[in-house]
Amino acid sequence: MRTKFLLLTAAFGLTSALALGQVSIDTENFNYFDAFTGFQGTADPTNWETSDAGGNDSSVWQGTGTGSGTAGGKWSYGDTGTGATFDGSLGFLPSGNRAINADIIFENNTGFEIISFEISYLAEHWRSANGGRLNGWAVSYNIDGGSYTALNDLTYVASNTNATGINPSGGTWESMFLSQSITGLSIPDGSTIGIRFFGDNGSSTGSRQGVAIDDFSFSATAIPEPGTLALVGLFGLTVYAFRKRK
Repeated sequence: MRTKFLLLTAAFGLTSALALGQVSIDTENFNYFDAFTGFQGTADPTNWETSDAGGNDSSVWQGTGTGSGTAGGKWSYGDTGTGATFDGSLGFLPSGNRAINADIIFENNTGFEIISFEISYLAEHWRSANGGRLNGWAVSYNIDGGSYTALNDLTYVASNTNATGINPSGGTWESMFLSQSITGLSIPDGSTIGIRFFGDNGSSTGSRQGVAIDDFSFSATAIPEPGTLALVGLFGLTVYAFRKRK
């Protein structure tokens, strides 16, 4: 059985996923969590969009699996539950000339400016290729669709030292919790934050590793913009002066 990163939803008040491809940040202390539970690997997960990296072959969804399948493409990896309880993930097994992007976009609808956000996820290794290529995930973000900034603390490269195939003990060969915080921001109301996971084709030669994104978490903190704070302060002084005159 694979180890899952447990998030206390009751304590943090997590916002559920929207049906649309863009997630609304609607509270000053916002939390989003996606465990990919029930994800069947036949189309993009809710709120996510996958695409083939430029110049690479098309990658199709292959369904669910434990890592035993050798077909290259996109998978929902997991080995517990069925149907709506299937403990899935957003998985990728490169083959040929394949590399993908997996994107999720958040929109600031708080009425305030976002000053920081944090991203975490569980990087999983489901299918091993002993002595094969080293591939995994590289993560970056952009604001309002602009240029991407790398989040190096979230980079994951799967090992190629395990026996080829699935873990004989069941579950993943490896599960690694990765997290990174970005501070000192000033993202205004109405702007978007795009998060991109790049599943590369790997370095060296040979077969690739089957990797997955699981237990994805995004949190953001927003405060009133400086102009708003100034107006609030001016209003307070006006009220104080009025009361003093009375």
